[in-house]
Amino acid sequence: MMQSEEQLEVQNVQFALWKLLVPIAFVCFLVGAFCSQLNIELYQHMNPFYDSIDYHHLMHAAVVETQTNGIVSGVQLVWNSGSTVLMPFLIGILVGVFAEPSRLIGVWIQMIYLFAFLGCLSWYLQRFQKTSLSTAGLVCFAFLACDCLYGANGGLSDFRVDLMLCLSFGCTAILMLAAMEKPSRTIYALVGVAATVTCLSRATAPVYLLVALGPIALWTLLRGIERSRHLQGQLIAALVTVLGTGWFFFLKFDRLYYYYVVWNTDANADLSISESIKHFEFAGRSIGENFALLLMIWLIAISIYTVRSLPKLPLWETLRGMGPSFVAMVWIGVSPVLFLVLRGAGNNPFVSMPAIVGMSVATLLLLAKTIESIGSKSLGRIATASLVFALASAAADGWEEHQPSGVNEMASLKQMVDTMVKDCRANGVGQINYSVTQVTSVCAGSVYSVATFDHDGFRKIDGQLECDGMAFQRKNTFDVAAEATWDEVAGETESEKIGTLISECEREIDYLVMPDEKTAAYIQQHYAFNVINRYQPNIREHLLANGWVAISEPIQANENETVIVYRSAKLSTKIANKLRTDDRQLH
Repeated sequence: MMQSEEQLEVQNVQFALWKLLVPIAFVCFLVGAFCSQLNIELYQHMNPFYDSIDYHHLMHAAVVETQTNGIVSGVQLVWNSGSTVLMPFLIGILVGVFAEPSRLIGVWIQMIYLFAFLGCLSWYLQRFQKTSLSTAGLVCFAFLACDCLYGANGGLSDFRVDLMLCLSFGCTAILMLAAMEKPSRTIYALVGVAATVTCLSRATAPVYLLVALGPIALWTLLRGIERSRHLQGQLIAALVTVLGTGWFFFLKFDRLYYYYVVWNTDANADLSISESIKHFEFAGRSIGENFALLLMIWLIAISIYTVRSLPKLPLWETLRGMGPSFVAMVWIGVSPVLFLVLRGAGNNPFVSMPAIVGMSVATLLLLAKTIESIGSKSLGRIATASLVFALASAAADGWEEHQPSGVNEMASLKQMVDTMVKDCRANGVGQINYSVTQVTSVCAGSVYSVATFDHDGFRKIDGQLECDGMAFQRKNTFDVAAEATWDEVAGETESEKIGTLISECEREIDYLVMPDEKTAAYIQQHYAFNVINRYQPNIREHLLANGWVAISEPIQANENETVIVYRSAKLSTKIANKLRTDDRQLH
């Protein structure tokens, strides 16, 4: 039986897709290896980033629990942790069956997301935009020139969920563009699957999906072409998404509501448009100078060839040929940022990341298809050479960003940990209950992260971090960053609330990292956006008056902060009493 032209076309696309997926997989492996090295380079000298600390801690705990008690136990630990994120940890648990717990697990989880996005993009370009294999490869690999992929904070070498939201949102958006072109039930079902992964990767994802893809879905219905098929498909996509994520949002509703509506400072910032307009700048930074330079070179080269081919205007003809799909891509790029601006969202530079999908794909595809339509081999060589240059430049910038500059913050954190361990060991204390009064790059979480990942003497046993048999307990007494958390501290006045924290500290904490007098004033002035930092001089004064004893020399934590490790008067008295008892027994 002879095959139809459409069947032959599908087979050809599938064959070409496999030919491109293999190079994409290989390149993703190379990027993963490079970003793993960036991670190693960074944490030889840098504090762990505040926003990724808890993700790393939970991943470490889940992997250790999985290796000790099995996958089900690991999943239960993640679920009961109160995390607002699920999917990355489920992947991490599976990876952890074969890999030791380390910060690198987060890097390779993100590589899975990157491969999925580039795979979806290559399929869409060849199947629906009818690009050649080389043009699809040009667009896919050009996306890797985006600066945000190589950032020390928030990039592939880090582990925070903003980039995973961006990439999974990108998969969903690309599949939606495909469904817009061909309203297949299968494609719409895949939209639902991708939306499910996106929502389980970041609980704010439904907002981005509704804002970006909702108007596209409505437009496909209003224009009337194959309306019933689009409606059926959209209902299937919605059903798959609800079934895949509804249980999560239902069971986690209280926690999600508190985190995103009550506690989250960025969501409740309520900035003016003149302030929140900065989100467009953040989106531009995520794309970066290397990507912009690549587009400029392509555009200049196209312009030169256009002058030679007048009166034809290849760029305009390509734009007309793309039609509604180009408009949809632009909307996917603009709408997330527009929503953040109109919402008055706080100036968090990472929440605008999903915008890079539409912005980058729209511009890349327009220029790459134009280059293809011109059909000049020399123009193709220019495009390829400039792409190689942009990728090399982006990688070099990323490498530079991960190199040391100034104070070795990692060494400073290790010194804090070693000071507590040494004092504890010397005085026969079996448990280190510690905290940090400030919330800057130095905080209780960063100290715990260094002990977990970067200190050879520590091991996690039965869910407890230990060093030479001494338990290492992190106390979050002073981890009060948001106004909502401050409101929950007992007391009517600021003095009463500080008194509550001081009392809890005296009761539960034995070792404390505090800023020196100059640093306390500096933190109060420059880091007041975290509530507890507004009271550093006051807290320091109260604790020193209560007899806390310095057990370290001043430690320069970074360019602007110097801290000292203290032991509580309660523990000092306990140690003194033990020494007197031991002395009496000897005599």
